Amino acid sequence: MRERARTFLLVLIFLLTAGCGAKDVNQAGQGVPTEPPLVNSPWQLLSLEELPLPVSGREHLLFKEDGTLTGSGGCNRLRSRYEIKGEKLTVKPGATTRRACPDMSVERSFFQALTQVDGYRIRGQRLELLGSGKLLLLFQLGEGLP
Repeated sequence: MRERARTFLLVLIFLLTAGCGAKDVNQAGQGVPTEPPLVNSPWQLLSLEELPLPVSGREHLLFKEDGTLTGSGGCNRLRSRYEIKGEKLTVKPGATTRRACPDMSVERSFFQALTQVDGYRIRGQRLELLGSGKLLLLFQLGEGLP
């Protein structure tokens, strides 16, 4: 009887601790990363040079696998190219649509800051675009962005 109880306890302990080292799993059965990747994740603008912005919620970027960068400044669309080497990130000059909107100061500052980017960091669900070691643009992982 003691042997049976001992075996039961060992099996119970094994079953209770077996999942301790397991990864979180999504519905597809794949491990869920703690931080989203830079590429193919929609990034919504939160602030410019550490100043909160009166953003419309439409300011965003999407870094695509083929090296294309697309996004919106809130009024106009952006299409450019980017290059990653380690933690170095450069954004090439690109093209934007030329719609006129009532207040384009945030958009102009956003697009100008992109030209100064030379690095990036992902911390949790936030993307920091850096220039000369300083925070230029702060984004959060966006849901349902175009």
